[in-house]
Amino acid sequence: MSRLPSLNALKTFEAVARLGGMNAAARELCVTESAVSRQVRLLETELGLPLFRRVHRGLVLTAKGQELAATLRDVFGLLASGVERLTRPAERLTVRSPPTFGIRWLMPRLPRFEALHPGWKVEINITWHDIRPDTLTHDVGIRCGPGTWPSKCITPLMVERLTPVCSPRLLETWPLTRSTADLGRAPLLHCSCPGGDWLRWARAWGGEPFSVDRGETFDMLDLALRAAEAGRGIAMADLTMIEDDLALGRLVAPFVDRVVPGEAYVFVQPDPERDSPLARAFGEWLAEEARRPQADIPRSIAVPEMAI
Repeated sequence: MSRLPSLNALKTFEAVARLGGMNAAARELCVTESAVSRQVRLLETELGLPLFRRVHRGLVLTAKGQELAATLRDVFGLLASGVERLTRPAERLTVRSPPTFGIRWLMPRLPRFEALHPGWKVEINITWHDIRPDTLTHDVGIRCGPGTWPSKCITPLMVERLTPVCSPRLLETWPLTRSTADLGRAPLLHCSCPGGDWLRWARAWGGEPFSVDRGETFDMLDLALRAAEAGRGIAMADLTMIEDDLALGRLVAPFVDRVVPGEAYVFVQPDPERDSPLARAFGEWLAEEARRPQADIPRSIAVPEMAI
């Protein structure tokens, strides 16, 4: 490995860049401002690059300084997380989860795991970002699709069962049939980006394709489903995530016989061979929960059969 600059100088520079000045960095690091200035000059000399521009009211990062500051934020963040994992009590497990999976599927089932293992604590952290092997700062994670994870680190859980859902009230004001033209006019609710799961379903539902480039977009599926419950439109949902909503009549699935498979949810472990007994037990429990028989979907509201 090539020789790194002084770690103390790197740490000092990161504090100055993050806090916006040497005085604030000196207070955080419990040193004098002149000591901070010396460390920054030392780092600039070692790198042969100016990292700050001295202006009338303080310091401004150069382009190279901004690049180094961003790198150090990531590196120190991963280092802190790694140390925290090493010193974390063996009976505590942190789990990263996609928002809707964590809110609608995992959290309601977690008491069953806690009842089986009363001495162990599981913390669920919701994340919108991709979980990659080089960025997982938690013990284990759940994600849609394997991504870049090696096969030995993955345990398959379940495959999405995609179909449109809406509120019963919406069907009263917006008659929904199986005609392509009718679906092409319906108010659609999307997750993250227009198209996506709606496009997958429209291409595979069995009828003629129709345009899905319209409607409201939300940054997570749970929000789109809540909008559907409020009667704002039709959302594309994973039936596994909305069993309670269907059973209670908050949502209906008028095309339940037209279910299209989506992405597979998987459980990921950075190092399965060295994972704690808690991590292994949690992964085995997750796989068992995913194998439980899926609830029948109520068919109390069906749209009229029409030529498609």
